[in-house]
Amino acid sequence: MRYLFFLLFILPSLAVADEFYGVIYSDSKIEQSMEDSGTVKSIDIKIGQDVKAGEILVTLESGMQELEQQRNRLIWKDTRELETQLRRLDILRNKRDVAESLYSQTRSISRDELDSLSLELIQVEGRIEQIKEQKLRDEIEYHLSSLRLQKRQLRAAFDGTVISLTAKQGEWVKAGDPILGLVNADNLYINLNVPDIFARRLSLNSSVPISVQNVSAVHGRVDFISPVADAASGLVEIRIKLKNENKQIRPGAKAMVTL
Repeated sequence: MRYLFFLLFILPSLAVADEFYGVIYSDSKIEQSMEDSGTVKSIDIKIGQDVKAGEILVTLESGMQELEQQRNRLIWKDTRELETQLRRLDILRNKRDVAESLYSQTRSISRDELDSLSLELIQVEGRIEQIKEQKLRDEIEYHLSSLRLQKRQLRAAFDGTVISLTAKQGEWVKAGDPILGLVNADNLYINLNVPDIFARRLSLNSSVPISVQNVSAVHGRVDFISPVADAASGLVEIRIKLKNENKQIRPGAKAMVTL
């Protein structure tokens, strides 16, 4: 009779001992900032708006950077000196060929004149190589100025929803200061700290039921089981991921996990 009483007393507590509560977090939630400092020219989104990866969100004043890019492009694309030197090279080669023929056949020109033409030809060939190398540097300068111009735009890091925005049009913002919050609620996770006995029952990728208030029952997948236990509490950290394709679950909500 005592044994039966013990079972009736202890079983209810065991029935709820495998229920753990945690907070749901988004797997993709960040605060974005500008890579450059400047005055906000335009804000192309608002709080609560869904955006696509790469979409322009905030733009800084960039008149100087645009002019710099245009100048570098003109310098890079200017090939007049190269074309002039190439035409000069063709003329000198023809003159040198004629001079060599005259020198070898009739000696109507001196060796010094032939050597002078050959030296001039070498100088033009060297100048052409210098110009080609300079054009490569000009191209790099153009691309660098394009990158500096791109830093004046803040683009969405991934598909998601804008949840905060502190920048205002006409306001000066500093590089690195968070001005916009972005979240993607498609992939969520829950961190739990559970007794070792429950952690040992789990394996990676195993399915576990999750209950969220006002949401139909869902299942998550065990993504991480810590190989060590906390020295003070003896608890083991586990992470459970869950899909939220229909957007029913809100990050920040509390959930009950049954292990």
